[in-house]
Amino acid sequence: MSEPKVYPAKTMIKRAWKELVGDLMALQTYYLRRENISRPAFFILHIIDEKGPQSLTMLAGILQASKPTLTSLIDNLERENLVERIRDNADRRVYSIALTRAGKKKLVELSSIYDEVVSYMAENIAQNEMSALLHTLDLMKTKLREMNENISKEDE
Repeated sequence: MSEPKVYPAKTMIKRAWKELVGDLMALQTYYLRRENISRPAFFILHIIDEKGPQSLTMLAGILQASKPTLTSLIDNLERENLVERIRDNADRRVYSIALTRAGKKKLVELSSIYDEVVSYMAENIAQNEMSALLHTLDLMKTKLREMNENISKEDE
């Protein structure tokens, strides 16, 4: 009888992470489709909600997308009344993209879906396991932020 194969911890973490991200993306895709919003459009709404009105150039930089691609996405979001273009009073050629009330409402609806997903995942997890999970997530978040800061420094 052969011994069960033992995988190094990093391999197991990598596999679990990949599966978790894949499952989360599948859920996100399902709910976004149900709400008739593409993933890039959702990211645009989320960025504007987090950072306030943004220029097309700023959004292009954050999303690493071309201006023509973003213009098309913004046009669609504007038709859905989720964003609006606001002209700069000093330079009428310049405008910012801002969320409308309907856009904010849509994000609240999408956030409540995430709350439901998290609540479902947290069901039947013991308090000590939840504490360990939160601690581990905080460690991972710190490492991801460090990586993002290093990437930002490289881009400067």
